[in-house]
Amino acid sequence: MATTKGKLVSAAISLLEENPEGEAGLTMRAIAQRAGVGLGCANYHFGNKGRLLAACSVRLAERAMEQWKQAVQQDPTTDPLRLWGDCIFGMLRQAPGAFRCDGASRNYEPWERELWDVLFPPELQTLGGTATPVLLWTAMRGALLDSGMIQTCLGCNCEQAEGREAFLDLFFSVIPGPGPSRQDHCEQERGR
Repeated sequence: MATTKGKLVSAAISLLEENPEGEAGLTMRAIAQRAGVGLGCANYHFGNKGRLLAACSVRLAERAMEQWKQAVQQDPTTDPLRLWGDCIFGMLRQAPGAFRCDGASRNYEPWERELWDVLFPPELQTLGGTATPVLLWTAMRGALLDSGMIQTCLGCNCEQAEGREAFLDLFFSVIPGPGPSRQDHCEQERGR
C-alpha cells in the first residue's frame, strides 16, 4: 500500500512526464487531485511545490541508479561511467521539471544531500573519483535544460538519441582519459 507521500510524489512525476517542458499547470492542487488526496494533505506532507519536486527528483534518481546497476550487470564490457551517463540522461529527459532549481521555492539542504547520495554512490566514485560524474551530471543537466544553446554551440540535439550519444562522446573526449580504476574495471570485466 502506497503512503500518502508516495502517492503525491507519483502523481507529481506523472504530471511532469505529461508536460516535460515545464511546470506549467503543475500546482499543488493538481498534484493532490491526481493523487486522490486533499490539498491540505499535500501541503501538510511537503509544505510547498519545491519540496515536492525535490522528492520527485530523488525518486527519479533512485530509479535511474537501479537501471544503471542492471545495465552494468548486463553489459560489463561497456564503461560503467558511460552507462551511468545514459541512465542519467534518460532520467533527465523523463521529467526535466523535477531538476529545475529556483532558489525561492526549494529547501536545498536536505534535498541536495539526498540527491547527491543517490546519484553519486561510492561504487560510482571508484570509477574515476567524484569530479568526472559531477561534471557529467552538470553538463547533461545543462544540455537538456538549455538544449537550444547546446545544439547551437556544439551541434548536439540532446532531444534526440543520436544527439545525446554525440554529447557523451564529446564529453568523454575532453575529460581526461579514464582513470586507472575505470580502465582496470573494464579490462577485468572483459577478461571474465
